[in-house]
Amino acid sequence: DFEDIREKLSKIKNDGPVDKRDIMSYCMYPDVYTAYLKRKHEYDYIVKLGSHVFFHGLAVGETNYVTINEGKVLVVRYLGLGDVDKEGNRTVSFELNGIRREVTVPDEEAQKTLVKVTMADTEDKCQVGASIPGAVSKVAVSVGDEVKVNDTLIVIEAMKMETAVTARVNGVVKSIEVKAGDSVKGGQLLMRIEEKK
Repeated sequence: DFEDIREKLSKIKNDGPVDKRDIMSYCMYPDVYTAYLKRKHEYDYIVKLGSHVFFHGLAVGETNYVTINEGKVLVVRYLGLGDVDKEGNRTVSFELNGIRREVTVPDEEAQKTLVKVTMADTEDKCQVGASIPGAVSKVAVSVGDEVKVNDTLIVIEAMKMETAVTARVNGVVKSIEVKAGDSVKGGQLLMRIEEKK
């Protein structure tokens, strides 16, 4: 049903009307064509890159010439890739028309093994977040305990100083997301409290 495919593609193609070539491409290679449209939306007009660059990227030290308009050529020289940081990102170094540039990009393989940290909603007083980054030195309550405003819930140690994280509402501890010894980021969700009114 070509009209059905035309309607489906019109929702994901953002650079003009869907033509017969789009429909035929989707019919023959639906996954590949959908991925192509997604990349095109994210990175713009990618056919200006050579096939080997698009599929395999540049080798260290390799230079690529990209014609973006008539008479406008970008000279891109790939310099190298940095190490994966704790967020699962890498720094990519390159020269653009002779000027050194760096961009930080997610490393897809590292992102797969990265443990995502849930951040507390600062507007929700029932979500207890870490006031500073550090290590949890003590969890002062258990699930089911009743707590009152300003009761100490968790103690975080950073740079040999301890900071108490206190309750902002009266209620019952619903869940505890960390344990003693865990490293936490500032704002990370530590605990949930069910408010008692």
